[in-house]
Amino acid sequence: MKNYQYKFDASVSIHPKEIYGTLPKHTKKKFSVMYEHTYEEFDNIFIFKSFNEKWGALKFENGQYHIISENIYDSTGFYAQYGLIEAVIYHDNTYSGKKSHLLFDTEGRLVKRLENFDYIRFDFFGNIITSKKGLYGFLDINLEEKSPCKYNGLRGIGKNLFVATENNNSRHLIINEKEEIIFECKFPISIYDEVYKNKIIIEENDKYYSLDLLSKEKMILPYDKIYKIRGYEINSRIAPRYITIKDYIDNEEKYEYYL
Repeated sequence: MKNYQYKFDASVSIHPKEIYGTLPKHTKKKFSVMYEHTYEEFDNIFIFKSFNEKWGALKFENGQYHIISENIYDSTGFYAQYGLIEAVIYHDNTYSGKKSHLLFDTEGRLVKRLENFDYIRFDFFGNIITSKKGLYGFLDINLEEKSPCKYNGLRGIGKNLFVATENNNSRHLIINEKEEIIFECKFPISIYDEVYKNKIIIEENDKYYSLDLLSKEKMILPYDKIYKIRGYEINSRIAPRYITIKDYIDNEEKYEYYL
């Protein structure tokens, strides 16, 4: 499908809750289903493993179950935020060998076949990050390779915003989808996980800063320690949240917590 644009829906959890064993017995028999699961709020899509040890996908529509991804693949996954089903072929029957990644829409139409990536990662900002031989790149909205796999590390911090690492040059880069450098610095430094209102937290030389990605200005933050709060969905809140600590004394619990 030429110029396919995936429909990213940030209101949907990147990992919707899986629900197991809901297919009727006659449907399991008809499609040779050994194992299957569906998803909360997407309970018409089923990923299944068949008795031939291969994976596929079913859809329940108009009172009937039908195949949208044949049970011929070595792995299959559903990415609800993107409305995409990913089916993977291991060409030499091993995970570490050459692979083909086939992306189907929820109607079962093949929208893209991608060759020889080690894996493809769909993040919760709407970025699609690729990996090949230990290096990283990303795809664009048409599922075309926008950046070849050349970075030592790559992660999204917002839609079309990435932190890239170059170990050869000992650099951290914040880049956009055109690979324009918005910010760069030498190791060691920590860049936090998410941009909010064009700002992001960075840690440098044991000090914390708010970096404005538009003006490139750094404002020092009045905290001795900053920890990101884990354990909740990133798309369930307006802004990233942190525990900040003032008056920190090493090896002693004499500090105050602020949220």
